[in-house]
Amino acid sequence: MKVFRFFIAFVFLFQWSACMRQAPQLPANKTNIVDSIGQSMQVSNERLIAGEDSLVRNFANNFASNTNKALTHSASGIWFHLETSSKLSEKLKTTNERTISYSIYNLERKLLTQKKETVKIGKKQVIAAIEELLVRMHKHDKAIIVAPWYMAYGMRGNGKSIPAYTSVLIYLQIEP
Repeated sequence: MKVFRFFIAFVFLFQWSACMRQAPQLPANKTNIVDSIGQSMQVSNERLIAGEDSLVRNFANNFASNTNKALTHSASGIWFHLETSSKLSEKLKTTNERTISYSIYNLERKLLTQKKETVKIGKKQVIAAIEELLVRMHKHDKAIIVAPWYMAYGMRGNGKSIPAYTSVLIYLQIEP
């Protein structure tokens, strides 16, 4: 009788554990899946950026030699020249709200747009190239920026006057 109870308990336990199946793994859990489309897009984007960087570098060097204004290259890919009005004025902080005016040209020096607007620094209300320079500037400063398309209006443009993939020359001024 004890053997029979043991046998029944064993069969019951076996059946109960057989119903418990491991959940299938999601493909994201596997490390051997290769995203060939993603990799090819990354390589394509890197080539686009490298080509654009050489174009912008050549323009910046020609611009600097023609205007006698030394341009500085930043790690993000922009070239800029700051015209500081006074080293004694305080640097802009990310909490400051300032009125700025800027003119944007393509690299053929055709005027694309002009704006005067009030922006809060650090809130990404303007393109990345302008945002990067604003934190380096003092009150009343002026700047000249040569920005590749990926630091300006990107793959879409602004939908109005600036087409996609357009590198730009920007004259920026912080209003008094």
